[in-house]
Amino acid sequence: MTSADDGHLVGSVRLLGARTPGASNYRYKKAGALLAGGKQFDLWNAVQSLLQ
Repeated sequence: MTSADDGHLVGSVRLLGARTPGASNYRYKKAGALLAGGKQFDLWNAVQSLLQ
C-alpha cells in the first residue's frame, strides 16, 4: 500500500484464511516495522490501522 500524497510505501495488507465471513482476517504490517502490526477482520479496518 502506498501513500496517495507522495507515493511512499506505507505498509502491506494480506488476506489470510477463507473468504467467508468470520473465517478470514487481514494481517497488516507497517513499512519498515520489525514486528507484524496486527490483524483485523475487515479490510477497511486493516487499511485504517496502517494509516494511524
